[in-house]
Amino acid sequence: MPRSGGTLVSKCLGVMQSHALLSEIHPYAQHALSFNALRQAQAWHGLLEDLNWQKTKFVDAITHLEQALKKANQKLILRDWSHVDYLGPPVTNTPENRPKLLEVLSPHFEIRSIQLVRHPLDTWLSLRRLDLIKKHKIDIRQFLTAYRLYLDKTKSDTRLVYEDFLKAPSEQLEHVCNNVGLNYDGTYQDRWFDFDKVTGDTSNSSSLRGTPVIEYRPRRSCEGIDREWLNDQVDYQYLIEGIYG
Repeated sequence: MPRSGGTLVSKCLGVMQSHALLSEIHPYAQHALSFNALRQAQAWHGLLEDLNWQKTKFVDAITHLEQALKKANQKLILRDWSHVDYLGPPVTNTPENRPKLLEVLSPHFEIRSIQLVRHPLDTWLSLRRLDLIKKHKIDIRQFLTAYRLYLDKTKSDTRLVYEDFLKAPSEQLEHVCNNVGLNYDGTYQDRWFDFDKVTGDTSNSSSLRGTPVIEYRPRRSCEGIDREWLNDQVDYQYLIEGIYG
């Protein structure tokens, strides 16, 4: 889900040797320059520059990219834009509540995936600050329902808990790489902070607050949140149990 640490984790994986990362990719967002898979590959990695990113179909683009990277002995990493599937705007106002990227690509590729999860309160406290969320009047009830639908599509053995990552980033990243067949590169520690081939909060002002250190941070202010009401919400209880239970 958005504001779960996806940009930070992507920076760490993307900067590792023998990986090519594309960020916030979704089949329904390929019309947009910033989120088009082929355009990102061309601009960030110098791949397939002869292909027209506006006319190449999504699955064809991923096929060409996978083949090009295989020849270079590299692995393709796609950061899924799950926001579109479970919250929607600005791409759609009717999210389908299922992982569309996996649905579209699974018939054509062997996909190994992890799902990033974060404490729902911390996720919401960060998410609610976005102009997009305010503009479309997405409230905490809608968010909790969406997050539960997202969690239901994940498996406990393929989840990366963001808090665990913050406490032991190298250990967690190595575990992730081993699980999905990537080559772990410990030199990411010296290079991730300046890695900019990624979408999202690239300023580091949110997750890291301007410092090149990955560590657990205190929770944001809960002003305006009725904690007693929140603790009584079935979806909230379900998420806490599912992620940490």
